[in-house]
Amino acid sequence: MVVILPSLALLFMHSSHGAGGAWLPAPRDILALFSLWMVGLSPVREYFLDSANLVLPSLAALSTTAWIALGAAVYGLPAVWGMYQAWMRKNSYQVEVILTLMLILLPIALVYGVGVITAQRVWAFKPFLGSAYLFYIWAGIGIGSLKISLLRKSFGAAVIIIALLSLWPYHNTWQKSLAAKSFDALPELTDMDAIIIEPVYQSPLVFYYLDNTIPTYAISVKDNNRATIFRILPSDQDKYGSFQKTNCKDLSSIRNLWVYEYNDTTLEILKRWPDCVMARDLWGFQENQWQRIKP
Repeated sequence: MVVILPSLALLFMHSSHGAGGAWLPAPRDILALFSLWMVGLSPVREYFLDSANLVLPSLAALSTTAWIALGAAVYGLPAVWGMYQAWMRKNSYQVEVILTLMLILLPIALVYGVGVITAQRVWAFKPFLGSAYLFYIWAGIGIGSLKISLLRKSFGAAVIIIALLSLWPYHNTWQKSLAAKSFDALPELTDMDAIIIEPVYQSPLVFYYLDNTIPTYAISVKDNNRATIFRILPSDQDKYGSFQKTNCKDLSSIRNLWVYEYNDTTLEILKRWPDCVMARDLWGFQENQWQRIKP
């Protein structure tokens, strides 16, 4: 219980600066957390970008309830059975069960509870890997205590199949970010180079993969086609960086503008970018290499 307390400090630290990528927790998120543990990404795919590709097409019509039932049968019931077997042996085994339940449930209750009470954005899935390990250990104990060998092997096969149902689409169809590959493929940048981020919410990727001193810009185009240029600087207070309004003079020494993330949508947007931007050499990452953009 004592070692759980630092999670509260971590929660408040993130909340004070805005936990990027997190959300306000809701009761259904607790069910989603256990669904993630039991079945993987399939039942909680709506929490992730490109969610349609996180489940095999043949299983896309399967309801969340069906996924949860499947996970409960393969992981949940064996975990409960394992705890029951230990509890019936009494003495120190009962202490193990009590400590396990506390170490699984207490961190979740603390993080979700504080998030709900204070209306602060929190990480609702990622901090609980240790709790998940304990859950899996007890599921293994439950499966291992089954007397029938064929039944144990059937549970083992079911575990492998469930894992593959989640891992296969994750590794083969889910659209991952090309940030690492594209930024690694950049030539050595000089004072005549700058980065343009489109869409702007990907600006933290620039600060992560590249030197913070490299000029980074975003261009906002309103409905009246009026474009505004912003210089983006890394910031501890703003999760997307600090935005400073600027103008074409700031680009006077720039020759090459490297546009990330370049796609068909970007091609339509840049047609409305300022002339001073379009007058530079624009580069986009296409077919695993940087190529000149020709609007």
